[in-house]
Amino acid sequence: MATQTTRLDLSLLEQSLVESQSMSAYQTSLLAQEILSRGHHLASRSAKRIDFLLHEFQARNPGLADGLEAISALNDYLFEDYGFVVTTEDKCTLDDYFIGKVLETRISSPLVFSIIYCEMAQRLNLVPINYVNFPTNSLVKILYNHQLLFVDPAEKGHLLSVSDLQNRLFRRYGQSVILNSSFLETPSESHIAHRLLTKLKNMYFDLRAWESLLAVLDVLVWLSPAKMHELKERGLLLYQLGHYTDARKDLNRFVTYARPSAETEKLRQLVTYLENPKITPLYE
Repeated sequence: MATQTTRLDLSLLEQSLVESQSMSAYQTSLLAQEILSRGHHLASRSAKRIDFLLHEFQARNPGLADGLEAISALNDYLFEDYGFVVTTEDKCTLDDYFIGKVLETRISSPLVFSIIYCEMAQRLNLVPINYVNFPTNSLVKILYNHQLLFVDPAEKGHLLSVSDLQNRLFRRYGQSVILNSSFLETPSESHIAHRLLTKLKNMYFDLRAWESLLAVLDVLVWLSPAKMHELKERGLLLYQLGHYTDARKDLNRFVTYARPSAETEKLRQLVTYLENPKITPLYE
């Protein structure tokens, strides 16, 4: 790795958090894409394009009253009229995780499309809709006539029942995995944002894109300062990239709160070395 890699500017994210105190997964996605694309995909531009889709859908579908009819109309609009395609996770590229790029190519990862889909449906007030904690799928759930149904954006908005979800678990994990209530709960907006950023983190690591990886870790730590795992990862990456002062701060905070372990002790020695590199040997 090269040393002294440039750190991307997070002032846009910091300003937005100060102004709003909290952000939705959609808002976080837009800001993250602007930071990571170095301003190529502006959050404001992508938001305006989503606004246009919302207004156009309403103009084409006036007077929708029934919730399922409205969801069906939204599916037709997105998948038939606009031709959005949701690709499988194993075929996703980096572009498929940026809303701005998805709006250009109309090809999306399941997670990002669920963020777009949920944002549009919530703002259109078609039917009560939210994310769902079901594993391995980026589903959204709706409440229709006191019945819980699930929309799969990866399958052109196909509607699923609770029994359909159980069958999916059986096919993927075997008969031993039973659907429980935790799989149907609504995750927080920050949890969805964290899932997206974690996927980006893993992709940047695979691409050896260290500057972008550092930026993702900056965003993760900024959004969830109490999560020690990302703090440790950022500290080690900062050390490898030659940002020794910042690395010492991150790693010192990590070892202060982490449970005692062989790894923690090694990191403690690294902190001591960074504090006195000319006096203290790195490892004895």
